[in-house]
Amino acid sequence: MKRILNLKMKLIYKYAIPIFMVVIAIEILIVAPAVIDQNKDMSDEAEIPQVNSNTTEQVMKGVHLVETRLDGKEWELWAQDAYNFKEDGNWILEDVKIRLFGADNIYYDVTGKRGQIDPKRENIRIEGEVNTLTSNGYLLKMNDVVYKSDTKVMTSDSKVQMLGPEIKGESRLVLTGDGMNTNMETNEVRILHNVRANKTLQKGQLVTLKSESAIFNAKNYRAEFNENLVVDYGAYRVSGRKGTLEVDPSNHRVNKVTVEGGVKLSDIQRLALSDKVTMHVAERKVTLSGDPRLIQNNNELKGEEITFHEESSQIQIKRAKAKFDKTLKNLE
Repeated sequence: MKRILNLKMKLIYKYAIPIFMVVIAIEILIVAPAVIDQNKDMSDEAEIPQVNSNTTEQVMKGVHLVETRLDGKEWELWAQDAYNFKEDGNWILEDVKIRLFGADNIYYDVTGKRGQIDPKRENIRIEGEVNTLTSNGYLLKMNDVVYKSDTKVMTSDSKVQMLGPEIKGESRLVLTGDGMNTNMETNEVRILHNVRANKTLQKGQLVTLKSESAIFNAKNYRAEFNENLVVDYGAYRVSGRKGTLEVDPSNHRVNKVTVEGGVKLSDIQRLALSDKVTMHVAERKVTLSGDPRLIQNNNELKGEEITFHEESSQIQIKRAKAKFDKTLKNLE
């Protein structure tokens, strides 16, 4: 009897356990991915799946959808073709345009080659030569965007090119960066990393800017540049922690370029240190404030505020202090 039991145990180890392991492996391969797929969110990295006759349930042409909330329209969408997926209920769109509605009657028109909407119509992804045009004229170009309804935020991890609004008498702002975040409730458009920008102003001054990030508002034309800012303005190089392009509300032209936070200004004639530098575009003058120090012709000038004009050697100093013909140290 003992010999028969031992023989049965050997048969179990030899055949039954391997079969059981194979069944477990099949369940992991088949069942688990289905569970994972059900819980998968529409992430910024995911790509829109390809359409074929085996995976689609419905095909529609000339699609027009409107999504509303208690406070009005959230978005309105148009597409040339739409395909409904059997497995997850997602809609795949071809040649798509969506208008996203922000606060204060601001809107954003987003176009792209392909789009995807989840079954609850909460998340929308658009990819392929994506253009986003704000109602005040900013144009953003990128590879893809994702809009999430619960936060009313549109994001992209791709490289971004931004063209500023067309303003009479000035060139358009041209900006590049990495990543974008647009909040429909605040109308803030953020370029997240590696910002590079240039613009020619009304008096012909070329401004180039480099910073870690930038913020624009779709309600106005003011721009903020943050972290490790470097500005080349005409003959000047200015560096600081942050800066702004401030706009005249009457004509939408840039009237001030401001840099703040440990500011250093230099050109072929002078070196200046201060907490804040304001470059007045129309008057073509530069004002240093916040413990300013100006070094020129081997002389050090201090005061409450220092102003010098771009087209002359005139310098105005409030509550002036000066040191002449001395060796100047600790300027860096």
